[in-house]
Amino acid sequence: SPVTAQFSSQTLDFGTLRTCDTVTMPLWLHNTSCDSIQVESIVPVVTRFLIIAPAMGSWIQPGDSVAVLVRVIGADGPTTASGLITARLSNGSTEDLFRFTASATVIASQPSLTLSSSVISEDSLTPCAATTKQFALHISGYCRPLVIDSVAFSGLGSVTVVTPSLPFALQSDSTL
Repeated sequence: SPVTAQFSSQTLDFGTLRTCDTVTMPLWLHNTSCDSIQVESIVPVVTRFLIIAPAMGSWIQPGDSVAVLVRVIGADGPTTASGLITARLSNGSTEDLFRFTASATVIASQPSLTLSSSVISEDSLTPCAATTKQFALHISGYCRPLVIDSVAFSGLGSVTVVTPSLPFALQSDSTL
C-alpha cells in the first residue's frame, strides 16, 4: 500500500530573530495511511535549519502524529534563510517524499552598554581617607557574555573594585 502522510502546515515561519537567537518550533507529521510508517530521514536544504526530532528510524503508527522539531540558529549579521525540508518515509515496501518550507529572517543585534553614571567623582577627600561609590552597568544585545577583567583609573589616588571580583562575566540583558 502507498505511504500517505501530511504535515500540519506546508510552511514553518520562524519570523524575525536576532543574531544571538536559537529558536525551536514544531510541525506535526500525521500518518494518514493504514500501515505504520518509518521516518527514514528528514533533511533540510538550508544548513541554518536543524532537525531535532523525531529520531531517524522511528515509527509512526496509523492515524498517529509525531512532532518534527526544527531549530534555526541566528547568523552573524543580517540574513534571510528559506528552504525545503524533505522527509523520506517508508512502510517497509514503499517509500515516498514529503516536503515543507522553513523560513527565518535574522536581524543584527544592536549591542549596548550603559553606565548609570558617566562620571564617578569625589569633590574633596582628605589624605588617606576612603570613599565608596556605586554605579550600575547594563548590557544588552550581546551574543556572548561581556567579560570585565580590569578597571582603569585616571587621576590621583587609586581605585579598588570591591565587588564583584574580577574577572567577571556579565550576561546579555543583565545589570551589574
